[in-house]
This record gives sequence, structure tokens and C-alpha cells, in this order.
Amino acid sequence: MGLFAGFLGTRARGVTIVAGLLLIGYISFLVGMNYISLVRLQKSTLEQLGVDMEKRATAIGYFFAERKNDLRNLAASRTISAFFENKALGMSMEYGLRASLLSISKNFDRLLAEREFQGYKIFDRIALIDRNGKLLADSQPEGAKKGREKDWKRFLTPENPGGDIIVSHDKQSLKWTVSIPYFFKKRYAAQIVAWGSLKGVCRLVGVEGESPGRSLFISCGKELIPLHAGLPYEAALTNLPNLATLETGKTCQFSAVDKDGTRMDILAARVPIKNTPLSLVFLLPASQVFGPIAPWHLPLAMAIIAIIILGGIIIAFRINAQKLILHTRLEEISKSEEKIREKNRQLEQEIDNRKRAEEALRKAQEELEIRIKERTRELSESEAMYRTIFESTGTATVIIEEDTTISMANTEFEKLSGCSKGELEGRMSWTEFVVREDLERMKEYHIKRREGSEEPEEYEFRFIDKQGNVKNVLNKVAMIPGTRKSIASLLDITPRKKGEEALEREKEKFRVLTEKSPLGISIVQEDGRYKYINPKFIEIFGYTLEDIPTGRDWFRKAFPDKEKRKEAISTWFSDLKRLGRGEIRTRTFTTTCKDGSQKMIQFRAVTTETGDQFIIYEDITEKRRLEVQLQQAQKMEAIGTLAGGIAHDFNNLLQAISGYTEILLMSKDRGDPDYDKLVNIQASARRASELVRQILTFSRKVESKLRPVDLNQEVRQVQKLLERIIPRMIDIELHLQEGLKITNADPAQMEQVMMNLAVNARDAMPEGGRLVFETANRVLDQEYCKTHLGAVPGEYVLLSISDTGCGMDRQTLEHIFEPFYTTKGVGSGTGLGLSMVYGIVKNHGGYIMCYSEPGEGTTFKVYLPVIKQEGVEQEEKKEEKEIRGGGEVILLVDDEEDILNTGKEMLTRFGYGVITARSGEEAIEIIKETDTAPDLVILDLSMPGMGGRRCLEKLLEMDPELKIIISSGYSANGTVRATLDSGAAGFIGKPYQLKDMLKKVREVLD
Repeated sequence: MGLFAGFLGTRARGVTIVAGLLLIGYISFLVGMNYISLVRLQKSTLEQLGVDMEKRATAIGYFFAERKNDLRNLAASRTISAFFENKALGMSMEYGLRASLLSISKNFDRLLAEREFQGYKIFDRIALIDRNGKLLADSQPEGAKKGREKDWKRFLTPENPGGDIIVSHDKQSLKWTVSIPYFFKKRYAAQIVAWGSLKGVCRLVGVEGESPGRSLFISCGKELIPLHAGLPYEAALTNLPNLATLETGKTCQFSAVDKDGTRMDILAARVPIKNTPLSLVFLLPASQVFGPIAPWHLPLAMAIIAIIILGGIIIAFRINAQKLILHTRLEEISKSEEKIREKNRQLEQEIDNRKRAEEALRKAQEELEIRIKERTRELSESEAMYRTIFESTGTATVIIEEDTTISMANTEFEKLSGCSKGELEGRMSWTEFVVREDLERMKEYHIKRREGSEEPEEYEFRFIDKQGNVKNVLNKVAMIPGTRKSIASLLDITPRKKGEEALEREKEKFRVLTEKSPLGISIVQEDGRYKYINPKFIEIFGYTLEDIPTGRDWFRKAFPDKEKRKEAISTWFSDLKRLGRGEIRTRTFTTTCKDGSQKMIQFRAVTTETGDQFIIYEDITEKRRLEVQLQQAQKMEAIGTLAGGIAHDFNNLLQAISGYTEILLMSKDRGDPDYDKLVNIQASARRASELVRQILTFSRKVESKLRPVDLNQEVRQVQKLLERIIPRMIDIELHLQEGLKITNADPAQMEQVMMNLAVNARDAMPEGGRLVFETANRVLDQEYCKTHLGAVPGEYVLLSISDTGCGMDRQTLEHIFEPFYTTKGVGSGTGLGLSMVYGIVKNHGGYIMCYSEPGEGTTFKVYLPVIKQEGVEQEEKKEEKEIRGGGEVILLVDDEEDILNTGKEMLTRFGYGVITARSGEEAIEIIKETDTAPDLVILDLSMPGMGGRRCLEKLLEMDPELKIIISSGYSANGTVRATLDSGAAGFIGKPYQLKDMLKKVREVLD
């Protein structure tokens, strides 16, 4: 029994062990199957969760893509582009812009009404904001409660052409915002912004039927926007990691603490919503996926197998119960999966429908975009053409509003004004560029042009640029049809105005030069007709344009002699062929004037580029006469110089003859047979001396003793002399002006002048006649002096001596003042009378002219300059002084041996000691070698070597107290005057007489 019992016990243990092992194996099988089921369930749930998340994210992406398309369609509408076109043209809110904004708002309202989902309006509000953040159009009516979108600038996204999406929430509601930038003519112009509630998105993705344990969020940056909060909100977000770091498409697990402190495991997944900055975030408790037994429970189950074996039945029952629970859960999950699949099928169908709708919408949008592009291209081409025309007009062009604002300006206006378009357009008035003097006129034109008045479309005004420069501008203005705007084209004509002014100045200069020209000027056209003659031409010739309309008429009148006319025409056309355009042709012709007088004219002609003949006429009649006068005057000067030189040398010879004769006479008695011969020699020497004096008078190298003279008194004295020598058949007449002015003259020389002229008149009237003396006060002006060479402007006393004799021809008149020229027979005259008269008048600073014609008599007119002095002083007679010397030593310096010998002998005879020197150098050596300086030096000026003047200066340097008399055959008022002024004590003229020399020596020594 015990063995059996043991056996039974062993078997019982074995059965128990086997049963236990079987039970353990069964439990292990159940645990393994449970683990596999749980893993599959987890994987299936996570995969389904991922697919569900992808579909929902795709649906949300399509939703926001459709909203962007809605806004793009709005942007493509004509109402918005029309608004910005009108604005670009400068239209104000008052004229057109407000209507455009109203049309835009109506489009917004229409879209709000059309877009809905399952009876729920998608859009809550749509607005248009300009690029500066200013609200332009809004779907909400005025007065309606609006959001707090005061800072509209935060919606501006010009850098994101694809648009922007913002999701936000507050205590009251969940919102989404979609905005896209609007570009007008490729430039950012505005932003279209739309708002909506997230409730519509929730309906779209089926959030309302979501399990209460799950939570669905949209992440916008770091912010979570709850769509469905199945978990306790605070518990779900406690210890929530940064969702931006979650890897896309994978599920992460983290722990969270509930409000009551219960810890729970939460699964999280993030799926990005395509074409948006958003992500879809899904949160759910891990227990909903893994159940109450997680995969890591297997080790724990193996660990408690022993306990399970001990409580096999209980455990089996427990396992069966758990299995039943699991099967029930699996069935629920299957049903839930079936529901999800059904929803997925519906969602897929919805997505397919939406894809087809989107495809149709895309095609429609593409067609619309094509039409928009074509329209945009047409508008761009039209605008480009308009802009090109506007910019390429070649003138500064602006569009001016009614209020004078410049709404558009081209590049040329920028250059003209110095302002940029940004400174000009919509900011500046055209009145700022008009000078004050022209402003009122311009404003009047501006106002009346808009009232329909006919104001000038083109006029000039003065334009002032930014730098203050004033410019002359030609302005052409026209009104733009259908508007109150005007378009103005401005052309800077400052250079042209300056050119016109310069041309006018040049014309005026030419007119003044030609009208006031001292030369005659004419312009003859290529066809031979006279185009212009100046006043001087008429003055010279007397002909007007009516007298000489053509060159043929000119030649016929200017050259009435047929032969001379042929010669002039032949010469003229020969020069014309020989010389080309621009080359000056110079010819001199004697022409006949309108009054019949003949003038010598110098023609200077040149052919211009236009073929006209520009001709200058110079009347050289007087010029030729003056040239003849100048030649005569030069000849007279040359003859005078020659005569003076000859007279100087002849004086030295006469000095020797006269000196030796006087010495011989001193040693002879009157009864000596040679005495009379010596007296005759002395008389001849005196006559020769007088002849030399006449020659020197002509050459103006004789000393004149000038004093104030009343010429009337001198004429009366000469009349008394002439009554004795003039035949009685010649009547002497005096016509003397009362109150005749005083002249500075040498009375003796003036007596010589009148006597010489009277004697010549007597000889010209052998049969009798009249000799007339006239005096008068005269003034010679510039005009008279221009035509009478040698005359100087000023006041003169005129002495006129006329006769009624035979007269002289022109040839004789040309030589009458030349020395030794005479028309008298041999032995009847020396030919020095008139030359002496000429020399005396010139020496007095006067002017002499002779007028004579054969058979008409002769008139000599002598002009003597007036001096300002009251009355005439009478010359006092001086007593003769003793001429004997007192033993003084005189140094006599001369290069002529005869003069030295005669001078030494004469001075020695009258009590002087004499030392002689043949040159200035010898005189200086003598003074250096002698201890005592001579009392007097008589020094000849004209010597070879250092000359008299240099010797005088040297002697005075050696002894400033030395007394020196200079001697010369020339006048003391000519070149000798400078030497006298250099320190000489006196002057004695050659040939000097003994009495004169002794008198001068005594005067200087005393």
C-alpha cells in the first residue's frame, strides 16, 4: 500500500510535474501568443496612426493650398490691377481709387460667400494691405467689430512669393491666417491677407469624432495649437519635449504627469504639412496602443510561472479570462480599425475628389495664368511702349495733376530739374520750377486749360532747377482725354536762346559796324542785284539803292566814259575769275559820283560762301593828297637838313674870311690903297653870311627872338615900308580884325616873311593889281588837321597875303618852298625867299599854305599859334658896354685851324690871354696840366672825337665853376638848347662878328 501509495504518489507527482510542465508550456504559449498579438497590435496601431496622420496632414495641406489659390485668383482679378494702374497714373482717392477699392471689397465678399465646407464658412475675413502696411480694402463692413490687427506690417512678406500661413489661438477662438504678396509690374505693391477659424480644419480632418483619449495639435514654430484635446491639456504638455526636434515620421514615447499626480506614458508623432510652415502633432496614451500588458511584461510573466503553477487553476482561469478580455479588445480594435478604414476610404475618396477638383482647378488656374500672362504681357508691352515713348520723347516730359502735382516724370526731366523721380513723383508741384515773374501767367494757363478755354499749347517760360540755375524752356502742353490731367513736354532752349542772343548781338554789331563804318559797304547778290548799301556808301557816291539796283547800273553811272567802263569791268571780272571765294580782291578806280565829282576809290571785294559779293569802298582822294603833302614835307625836311649841314661848314669858311679881313682892317688906314678892297671883302662876307642865315632859317637852325606880338601892328609897319618899294599901280589893302589875339613871334622875322611875300606878289603883277593883307582869329579843328599835314589843332592868328597876279600851276606849287627854286630869270632872285618864309613859320610853330591857279592870283595863309597874354611889352634898348678885356685867360676850342688863329688874334688884340685846343680831348688835357683854370672857355659844338657836348660835361665835372660859351652855326633853340641847359654860360652863333663875340665874352665874364 505504501509502495502503491508511493507509486501513486510518484505518479501523482509525475502527473503533477507533467501537468505542471504542460501547464507551463501552455501558459508560455499563451504568454507568447499574447506578446505577439500585442506587438502586432502596437505595430498595426502605430502604422494606422501614421497613415491617419499623413492623410490628415495632406488634407490640411490641400486646405491651405486651396486658400492660397483663392487669394491668387483674387490677386489676378482685374479690379486690383486696375487700382494700382490708376494709382500709378496719379489718380487720387477722390477720382477713381475709392471706386476701385469698393470693387475689390465686393470681390472679397463674394469669395467669403462662395467658400464653405459642410455648411461652415471657410473664410471669416479678407483684407488688402499696401506695401507700407496701410489697410486698403476689407471684407468687413465699416463699423463691424474687427480684430486687433493694428500692426498690419507683420503680415507683409514680399520675400516669400509663395505666401505665408500663420496659425494662432487665444482664449476665445482658434484662427488661421493666409497671406500672399501682390506684385504690380514686377514690383512688390501689396499683401492679400485672409483669416478663418480652425473649426473648419477640424471638420475637414474629422477631429470631432476622435477618441477622447487622444489629442491633435498643429505646431506653428514652437507653439502648439490644439485641434482636439483628448488628454488633459496640462498633463499632456508637462515634460513635453520640443516638438521641432521630433524626427518626422517616427513615434516617440515620453512620460507625463496628470493633475492628480498619476504618471502616464504618452506616444507623440509629428508630420509636416506640405507647402506650409506647419506640422501636425498627435498625442495619445501608450496604454491605448499597448494595452495593460506591454511587451516588456514577458520576463515578469516567466518570473512568476512558479506562482502560476501553484495557482494553476486560478492562473488558468485568469489566463482564460485575460484571453477573453484580449479577444474582446481585439474585436473592439478590429471594429475601430474598420471604422478608421471606412473613414480612410471616405477621406481617400474625398481626397481623390479634391485632387480631381484641384486638378481641374489647376488646369483652370493654368489657363487663367496663361490668360493673365498674356494680358500681363500685353499690358507690359503697352506699358513698355508707353514708357518707351514717355522716356524717348527727347524732351523733359511730365504728367501734371489738377492740383499741379507732378505724378510722372521721365529721365530727361530729371536731368532738366536736377531732382530724382522719387523726389518728383507725387511729391513736388511744377510751380516750384517756374521763376516768380512767369508764375502767374503759367497758373492762369493751367486753370483755364481745364475750364476748356483755348490757351496757347506752346509757349516759353523761365525754368529754375534744383541748383537755382535759370533756363529758358519751350513748353508744349496738352490735356489727357477723359481726365483733368495734362502732359507737358519741356525743351531746354537756353543754348538756342543764347545763340539767338549772340546772333542778334552779332547782327547788331554788324549793323553798327556797317552803319557807322567810315568806309562804304555794299552787298551784291550772285545775280548782280544790290542787296544792301550802308550810309557811308551814299555819303561817298550819292547813289541810293534806287539809283543802282544792279551792278550794270553801277558801272554805267560810276564810269560814264565808255572806254574807262570797259577797262573797269574787264579788270573786275578778271580778278573774279583769278581769285576764289574768301580771297580779297583790291583795286583802285577813279569813279564818278552822283553830283558829277570824281573820287579816287579803293575797292576791297570778297566772294562769300553764299556767292554774294561783299565790297568795301574807301575814298582815298584826300589820302592821296595827304601822301603828296607828306612826301613834300619829307622832301622839305631832307632839303632843310642838307642845307643846314652845308651852311654849317660854309659858316666856318666865312668865319676865317671875316676874321682875317677884320684883323687886316685894324692895321690899315683909310688912305691905304688896300683898305677899300678889304672893306669890299668884308661886305661880301657879310652878304654871304646873310645868305647862310637864310639857308639856316629855312632849315630852322637859326635863333628866333620870340616875344608877344600884335600882328596888326606889324602889318601896319610893313605897309609903310611897302609903300616906298611897291609900284603905285599896285593897290595895298588892309583888312585887319579888331581884337586880334596875341602871338609869340620874332618881329624882325615876321617883317621878313611879309616883305618876301609882298615882293613875290609885286613880281607876279607887272601890269598892276591888288595886294591884300588880312588878319583874323581862327581855330583849326581835328577835321581840318586830318586833311592838312603839319597843322596842329588849336587857336591861331591868321595872316593872309593875296595878290591878283598871274598865279601858279600845280607843278610850281609843289616846289615853291624849296631853296634855290625860282621861276624868275637869271639874276632876278636867289630862290631862298619862300624857303626862308617856310622856315620862319615852322620855327614859330605855325602852319603855311599856298593857294594858286594860273590867271587867278595867289594867296598865302600863315597860321601863328595864339598865346594868352594881355597886351604887348615894348622892347627896351640897352646901353653898350665896354668890350675891352682885363687880361683874363680864355681857352678857345675848335677843330678849324683858321677859326683858332683869327679868334686868338682878335681876343689878344683886345686884352685877353688865349690858349687854343683843336679837340675836346686836348682841351681836357690842357686844363688837367695847368695849375690855374682859364677864366673862360669858348667851345665849338661840332667837332670830331668826343664832341662839344661831351667835352662840356667833362669840363664841368672837373670844375663846376668853370664858365663856358658854346659856339655853333645852328640856332640856340634847336639841338643847341639841350647843351645850353647842361650848364653852358652863353651862346654865340657862327660866323660871329668881332663886336658880337667881344660883347658876349664881356657879358659872361662880368
